[in-house]
Amino acid sequence: MLVKVYSEIKKSLEVKRQKRRREEKEMAVVNPERNAKRKLKVASKNKANKKRRIMRSKMDRWSRS
Repeated sequence: MLVKVYSEIKKSLEVKRQKRRREEKEMAVVNPERNAKRKLKVASKNKANKKRRIMRSKMDRWSRS
């Protein structure tokens, strides 16, 4: 019973993910400018997170000394 419910939930989540991915790919074709802006926003977030991680590791190193 538990396995059946679990597999149904897992399957429904996979369907939702596929739908989202398909919609994003379609939107990239229909509206490439919007897609480019979205990619730039994602890239800037990743850059900020990387910078934050580097600063955290530097601060950890300094605090241990």
